[in-house]
Amino acid sequence: MRAVFVIHTPKDPQTAVFKVVTEQAEALRARGHKVEILAPEDFAIARMVGPRFYSLIFPVLVAIRLLRRGRELDLVKFHSYSGWIFALLRPVRREWRKIKVVTEFHGLEPIFFAALQEETRRAQRRLSRRYRLINGWFMDRIISIACRRSDRVLCLNTSEFNFLADRQWGDASNLAVFKNGVSGEFFEVGRDHARHAETLLFVGQWNERKGIRYLVAAFARIAAERPDVHLICAGTLCTADNVLQDFPAEIRGCVTVYPRVTREKLIQLHSQADIFIFPTLFEGSSLALLEAMASALPIVTTPVGAAPDILQDQTSALLVSSRDSVLLAAAVCRLIENPAMRGMLGTNARAAAETYRSTSVLIQNAEQLEDLVLDPGEQMFAPDQISTVAVRN
Repeated sequence: MRAVFVIHTPKDPQTAVFKVVTEQAEALRARGHKVEILAPEDFAIARMVGPRFYSLIFPVLVAIRLLRRGRELDLVKFHSYSGWIFALLRPVRREWRKIKVVTEFHGLEPIFFAALQEETRRAQRRLSRRYRLINGWFMDRIISIACRRSDRVLCLNTSEFNFLADRQWGDASNLAVFKNGVSGEFFEVGRDHARHAETLLFVGQWNERKGIRYLVAAFARIAAERPDVHLICAGTLCTADNVLQDFPAEIRGCVTVYPRVTREKLIQLHSQADIFIFPTLFEGSSLALLEAMASALPIVTTPVGAAPDILQDQTSALLVSSRDSVLLAAAVCRLIENPAMRGMLGTNARAAAETYRSTSVLIQNAEQLEDLVLDPGEQMFAPDQISTVAVRN
């Protein structure tokens, strides 16, 4: 099989999308298939334009590239909107009609846009007209084109599945939920829940979608009551100075920032931490959350993305309302004071994470892609079945 995986995000091993796609490609290559990954940096024009206009420019560049490759390919898997021009032209290109097309979401943009609008409203700001036009009105339309003309549409959680089904961008014959998976190394992290809890861990890029405004406000409350508590922010992809300036000056000494971390360093940070805090506003299926589960960290997070699918409130995590720093701080303080609850949540979270081990499910996903190409009469996923795609971080 000859395949191309197209992503509209950078080929950066620190980013979740590239990790996912790389692992999927490696699983297919191990089975003797040829897989190429295309991203914006593979096109000089895209590098010049920048991500602001990727939804307009990048899919055109991809379609032009695939014009030269159409007769060679068996499968193209597009990340979100990156295949909408290909989908639009597919019915009139004979060589493209034989190619199987998968559109895969690592977080559904229209849901993110709604969350961002709400966040800017609460912050008494307003998204620019250009941003609303491109990432709201235009994005809805190009994603609908990409989905409706794909052979398979994959998303990361039940909420996204329902969104796509309700809008009729996918149906029972081609729409399915898949899950990210977690490396077995995180299951090996030792955990002493009885020790004094004084280290909080946040893992994620430092941007609004991760709920950083509420993380800062919550930690300010926690630090005011418990000056011995320390916060680690890892994988921010933002300089330490820029992260620290968002915190009140008097608590910056209680915050440590690691803009980029290796897997070995991340595992070390998990072993040092006592509580995982993750007030995200928008997710598909967070790798950081799965890693915290596997390492048996007690988790405080929001019921966003895949979290309600994989965690149970009061049993394997504390789920608090989005955009509520008071509740977020209270939940963390509750865990600091209660080692028995930390132990219960951490143990149950690790048990739940067992379903998402990466060892076998990468092979399963590769087999399903093979079946799509080699046996197109077969449905890739049963519509009521959650298929698992694992990622070794």
